[in-house]
Amino acid sequence: ELDQIAWGTRLRNPPASPFYGSAANSAAHRLLGLAPPHSSSPSPSSTALRTCRDVRHPLSLSNERRAMRLLLRITTRALAAYPTTLARDAADLKDLRAYPRYSNRRHAKVQVKGEKEVLHHFALWARTAMHVIDIIGHELERERRGAMLRFSEAG
Repeated sequence: ELDQIAWGTRLRNPPASPFYGSAANSAAHRLLGLAPPHSSSPSPSSTALRTCRDVRHPLSLSNERRAMRLLLRITTRALAAYPTTLARDAADLKDLRAYPRYSNRRHAKVQVKGEKEVLHHFALWARTAMHVIDIIGHELERERRGAMLRFSEAG
């Protein structure tokens, strides 16, 4: 699943090793956002891989939404694999008889609780991002309709 995020649909066959060989050397340059040896600057149209410089310009809103949906599925599946909920762990940690201070049992419970908090954070982040993407999509559609209306009135 993580390969879907890393490679997406822009690169069908990821290089076996992006840092060795002449063809792979070119991929390494694109991956790191460096100019190929035969060029003075990288060309966005010639690169198959995106770099950290592209972070402000998503491929599309639907692609970003799919990535957030995938992140939400991954975090939800990971949370479902735990035998207890985050709320149960918090309640358990209040019981000092069952989970005495400085015990291995308590430390294990604290560790697992922290893992769940991180997963919940990213699940909330993905849901929030999808709402923001919906708002942006709605605003773009409204702007597009307004531009079409102004164009039809002018013509």
